Amino acid sequence: RNIPQALRVIDEVVVAGGGIPVDLAELIPEETFFVDRYTHFTAEGNRLVANRLLEELRRILEKDHPAS
Repeated sequence: RNIPQALRVIDEVVVAGGGIPVDLAELIPEETFFVDRYTHFTAEGNRLVANRLLEELRRILEKDHPAS
């Protein structure tokens, strides 16, 4: 029931496991991007998520391998 606390715990677990948390909540606030009640994405919702993840991956790779 405490969403902020749950998100902090998830972030901590992801980081502890060597991962990088990516918050998609602000990306897809509209119910129209889901085929059901905020569980499975529509094709457009999947495109938004994929683009956001690609942006994050590019940011990470650029940080690890800056352009000369």
